[in-house]
Amino acid sequence: MDEIHDEEMKVSLPVRMSAISSVESGLARIHISHMDMFGDQDHPMAVISKDKTRVVVKIVADRLAPEGFITLRNKDMESLGVKEGDIVDLGPYSKLTDELKVSWNKFKDRFKKKDHEEGDIE
Repeated sequence: MDEIHDEEMKVSLPVRMSAISSVESGLARIHISHMDMFGDQDHPMAVISKDKTRVVVKIVADRLAPEGFITLRNKDMESLGVKEGDIVDLGPYSKLTDELKVSWNKFKDRFKKKDHEEGDIE
């Protein structure tokens, strides 16, 4: 269920390393044409993921950024385990989404534990 919802709100983009090294991490640049997914937010937060690893960054719309790419800081690239040219998924970040996922996982764990305990009684 989570996977279907997540897929609807993601775009996959190849990575370019940021030429700006003054800031270690937490900022990504994308071409302004990719900003529709974030609505009217000026500097939205986004989740960038590769496989099961993810980082949360602030997104900056940049007309000069190459269209069809995401530009990441070196530390974020290291955290994700990606290099230039690798494909990452980009989607809007919502604290509420994270809280819902945590609650859902806790519910699933309780259900599995209860199911396991009932199985042990037999």
